Amino acid sequence: TSLTQPATAASVTSEPGTPDWLEPVRHVIAAHPEVATAEVTLEPDTSGVAHRIEAVLEADAEVVRAAVVYGHRGGVRHLVGFVQRSLGAGEADDPRAADSAEERAEQDSAFHDRVRGALSPVLSARGGESVPVISIATVPLDPQGEPDRAALAHRADGFLASLAVLTGIWSEVLRTPDIDEAGSFLGHGGDSLAAMRAANRIRDRLGVRLPMSVLLSARTVSDVAAHIAAQTLDIQEGGHA
Repeated sequence: TSLTQPATAASVTSEPGTPDWLEPVRHVIAAHPEVATAEVTLEPDTSGVAHRIEAVLEADAEVVRAAVVYGHRGGVRHLVGFVQRSLGAGEADDPRAADSAEERAEQDSAFHDRVRGALSPVLSARGGESVPVISIATVPLDPQGEPDRAALAHRADGFLASLAVLTGIWSEVLRTPDIDEAGSFLGHGGDSLAAMRAANRIRDRLGVRLPMSVLLSARTVSDVAAHIAAQTLDIQEGGHA
């Protein structure tokens, strides 16, 4: 609830989608003689949604620990998931880890497909919102042994910034302003030559050498961005993310 004072008149603002039962609360506040304007909004149940998604992620056989946080992009909040996986998460001492970038891309693609299907019932209740999931070597913990959500939120902001750059690159290379972040490179009309041009621009702008196989096999732009975020966080923070 936000209050502005002093006042000579009371006014009430209304937000789209606000439940009807909040209207009387808003009018009571606005009627106060010291209130100029009154705005009453509800914070979304972020922890509840995040915990439901985390539970789905941790039910996957590859996932050791999961955490879901909000990142920011253009002033808008977006859910981003992080998982610590036991397979193909870039752990050099894990004999089951992928032997090549191509094999890892295949593992990641299969993992994202599986997770996307598992999350579908949860996300359908939120209008089909997509939640990108990034594999990291270790989910950081706070002093209480819980996921360090502040640290992860910072990483989520970095991921969303990379996603914006990547979407711009796709738009340039494929010569279309309408890039659906839930669509694939091939689905947008890309081919091997376009993938080569995109990989070069990704290297120049994000400092990441991305195998063409990742662009050609990933199901969505977000999946590619998650792969890039893993590499950039590895370079910046010394851990694969």
